[in-house]
Amino acid sequence: MASSPLDPFLLENGFVVLDGGLATELEAQGADLTGDLWSAALLADNPSIIRNTHLAYFRAGADVATSASYQASFEGFLRKGIGPERAEELLLLSVRLAVEARDQFWAEYQEERPASRPAPTKPQTLRQPSQPTATAIEEEENAKQHQQPVRGSDGRRHRRRLRPLVAASLGCYGAVLADGSEYRGDYVDTPAGSLKEFHARRLEILARADGVDMVVFETVPCLAEVRAILSLLQDFRPRVSAVISVSCKDDQHLRSGERLHDFADLIWRHAEEQDAAEGPPAVVATTTTTTTRPACVAAVGVNCTSPSHAAGTLRALAAARARPDARHGAPRETPPSRVALVAYPNSGEEWDASVRDWVEGTGLRDREAGGGGGAEEFGRMARDEWFAAGATVVGGCCRTRPAHVAEIRRALASAAEEGVQEGEGQQRTGWHQEPS
Repeated sequence: MASSPLDPFLLENGFVVLDGGLATELEAQGADLTGDLWSAALLADNPSIIRNTHLAYFRAGADVATSASYQASFEGFLRKGIGPERAEELLLLSVRLAVEARDQFWAEYQEERPASRPAPTKPQTLRQPSQPTATAIEEEENAKQHQQPVRGSDGRRHRRRLRPLVAASLGCYGAVLADGSEYRGDYVDTPAGSLKEFHARRLEILARADGVDMVVFETVPCLAEVRAILSLLQDFRPRVSAVISVSCKDDQHLRSGERLHDFADLIWRHAEEQDAAEGPPAVVATTTTTTTRPACVAAVGVNCTSPSHAAGTLRALAAARARPDARHGAPRETPPSRVALVAYPNSGEEWDASVRDWVEGTGLRDREAGGGGGAEEFGRMARDEWFAAGATVVGGCCRTRPAHVAEIRRALASAAEEGVQEGEGQQRTGWHQEPS
């Protein structure tokens, strides 16, 4: 299949760190998010606080900023008296704020980055040229130089940062209902055409926004919506790299009660067809940009799910990738291994839709005091449970903050380092480069 924007990060470091709860950090900074539009209301009322929150996550270690468009929709804005033209402007603004924060962070990082590893002057293809020329050989040697790990006096690898990505968030249909439906999935009987049209209007805008690298369909609670999203991506042109993340009630079922097993079969069948249609990629990596041909589904996994259930869901998805196709009972000839597994659980707290608040005493946050409540435990689980279960794209969802992201990066860097040492140079990432 074609490369995704995630591939250079996986090739360079063995993992991708997502951001944490945008709304959680906005509330911590004093924002009032009690309305139906949630964080999307700030696009009109206080956009600078959104930009600053993205920046805080980049500084904490995030490789990806997710735009403040989860709750943004034409239907939701219209209920607040905001017409279609202004709604489109706000959707585009959500991406622009993340891009501005990314560019500011990257400028800061470039000023502070170690001088021992200069950035390549041009993107370097990591595949061997079929007919080497003097120029090709020189470029290949340059590429090899920049693939070599930088090691300090302690012998440990110093994993570099790549220029972060911007992902446009497309919240599930339940989010626009603003009644907690994304935590129940009780709209399984909504016509597929309606679900597809709901996402299509926003995808048309967000996927073409200046600076966007990929789109993320988040907190999807039911199979009907997954099918609608896959159908939409299949038809959408130009092709776009997408993450599809479901929300689960336990490690065996989606929020709707439907089996995770069925989601896995659905998603891996799609990935197989994607692999067969597109062939192997050429991956390009550089410290200043990521150059890839757009993929369709780049990663699948879970979000806004209790951290205690995340590892089980990941193991189920990984097992389904290798097992026989449920339709035919025959082993898959080529498991769709280039689709990364993603996990960004919430803090474990339960959401009470009737009072629009989190139930105290139900999550990791309550085990530690202060603004980073549960951050160390969250980092440990990221390393020992989610990464170990195959997730290479990891972050946090509701009620996680920059402290959680910092712990995730520290923990995954440690895990990837040990994987390199244990595997004599082969990273334990669950992802591999296709042969040339």
